[in-house]
Amino acid sequence: MTLVVERTGAGETWSAACTEALAWYLESTGMSPMEAEDLADEVVDSEFKSWVAPDAEVIGRAGQAIGEHGA
Repeated sequence: MTLVVERTGAGETWSAACTEALAWYLESTGMSPMEAEDLADEVVDSEFKSWVAPDAEVIGRAGQAIGEHGA
């Protein structure tokens, strides 16, 4: 997530890029593509805001939400 923020500058498309990167990561852990996409959407939509770079606390909550799903 932090790499996506760095590369996009938390600009207009950063949350979509983060969703895509997160879904790829989740798939690499063995999660089905549909489940990975759904979880990535849920985490990004619930934790992040457009045009705002997430701080360490927000990234931690997102990581915890992902961890609760075994990834």
